[in-house]
Amino acid sequence: TPALSLDLPELEHGGLPAFSLGYFKGYARATSLLCLLHFMMKRGVIVVMEYPMFWDSVLRIRVHHVKTQSRMSEALTNMKMSCKGSVRKATNTVQCVVMLKSLMTVGVSDPMAFVKQWNAMSARSFHISGKRQVTLKLLLEIAPKDILHHVQSLGWENSVWSDDNLSTKKLYPKFLQFAARCKAWQQRLRTSEESMALA
Repeated sequence: TPALSLDLPELEHGGLPAFSLGYFKGYARATSLLCLLHFMMKRGVIVVMEYPMFWDSVLRIRVHHVKTQSRMSEALTNMKMSCKGSVRKATNTVQCVVMLKSLMTVGVSDPMAFVKQWNAMSARSFHISGKRQVTLKLLLEIAPKDILHHVQSLGWENSVWSDDNLSTKKLYPKFLQFAARCKAWQQRLRTSEESMALA
């Protein structure tokens, strides 16, 4: 729900009073628009004078208010909306992990309850099950932050990781490939964060 905020600057040429808004969908589009407007402002472009049609379109942004009962139901609805249409992309495993870590900071204690609820409400092709569920659990519990940052920066399609290779415990830190008689070799044969990054 939009909340009035006195800390935000007023528009120079009229319009709505300043307010803050929590985005559900369209965050990337809105931030791109704000970035473009900021760039134009820094360049000294008077948008209302030089690009009146663009300015007019900026003043008429339509929103659809969706009321949610909790942060968990908001996340589930967001994931469901991401599965609709040919332009949108379904949430990948790493995005699910980031979302679950965020939910855990606001009181969602059992990530698997979230997974069960998602599987109950989504189509079978979008279920978090099998290798994807194993990957999700491993990423939540023992994956280094660098792995999550790698996928977030490059995107799931361009990253070196997939549900197949991330579902094997051999890649994760502290995994012992096979037992050695010598303690020094046991440590050398263990997967470290650095060796996972090299994989």
